[in-house]
Formats: sequence, C-alpha cells, structure tokens
Amino acid sequence: MIKSLNYYLILPDTVGMKIILLCIVITIVSYLESHAVVNPENYQDGEFLIYNCREKHWACVKSETFDECLEDRNADPSELDPLHSCAPVGRFATTRSCFDRQSFMSTQAFGTRVCVRDEWKGKISKF
Repeated sequence: MIKSLNYYLILPDTVGMKIILLCIVITIVSYLESHAVVNPENYQDGEFLIYNCREKHWACVKSETFDECLEDRNADPSELDPLHSCAPVGRFATTRSCFDRQSFMSTQAFGTRVCVRDEWKGKISKF
C-alpha cells in the first residue's frame, strides 16, 4: 500500500500541504522568470542570432537586422578598435530554437570571442 505524502512529511492536515505546494509553485515561477530569454526592446523577435558587441547582449532578430549587422561588421572602418560593433552568428529553423541557443550562449561567455577582429586576435595577450 502506498502511503500519502502527508505521512512522509508528517503533515496532519491539508493546510500544510497547500502551503508546501504554494512554496513550490512560487519557486518554480520565480526561477522561470529569472531565466526567461527576452530580446531588448529595439529588436523584433526572429530566427537570426546576433551578438551586440557594444551593448554586450545576444538577440534573436529578423533577417533585416541580421543583414544590417553583417554589413556593419564588413564596413567597420575603425581598425584601431579591437572589437567589431556586432557579430552575426547564424540562422535557426525557428525563433524558439534561436532563443534556446541565445539562452545557452548567454551562460557561456562567448560574446567577446565573436567580437574580436581577426587582426587583433594575435595581439591580445592571454593572462
């Protein structure tokens, strides 16, 4: 015979059980809110992933913004600056899959790697 959860938690009534369940729900909701992937307001959600090197954030954007990023990167005039203005990463099958990759990349500190100009990669010393 399976014993109830109240037996294992030593909760004699359902009020205690409701309190525990409420705490679990609050914990889950706060975790999901703190780990939600949200694009900055100046971007429209899309399936193209870019990294904004100036503002230091990842974003899933529409193709127009991705193309602008690519053009800006190719036309970046300042060779004195070791970093590009943005980094176009790639296209994903869906916006959701882009958000999944954005979430992963945000936790891995890949941003600065994709921003460094090729000419500067050999000059930057590793400490």
